Amino acid sequence: MARSLRLTLALVPLAMSVLALMMVTFGHVALLDGLLVAMWGFAFGLVPVGWSTWLATTVPDEAESAGGLLVASIQLAISAGAAGGGAVFDLNGASGVFVGSGVLLVSAMVIVLFAVRVKPVVSEE
Repeated sequence: MARSLRLTLALVPLAMSVLALMMVTFGHVALLDGLLVAMWGFAFGLVPVGWSTWLATTVPDEAESAGGLLVASIQLAISAGAAGGGAVFDLNGASGVFVGSGVLLVSAMVIVLFAVRVKPVVSEE
């Protein structure tokens, strides 16, 4: 992650999107599905670390305030995801939720690639 923070922030949503679509495709194979869910969890584990690192390098003097905004945005995303995911589940079932999340994750990747700027880390040697 230290080599290319922007690439990490973009590739994790792409990987999660591919995993979501694979879960829809191979959801009937229990062992494979379990492996895909585990891989999804490992990929998701990079998300808070990556965004916290981005915040700390982008606004180093305001890292605590930025962290509070990150937590608030995560809470908003959870609320919106629960409401939207519930509506999609009612209409299309579990596979619709995974397809929808895959589409949103690809959108997140595009936003990161075109809108997120990463400041180079200056070493104090």
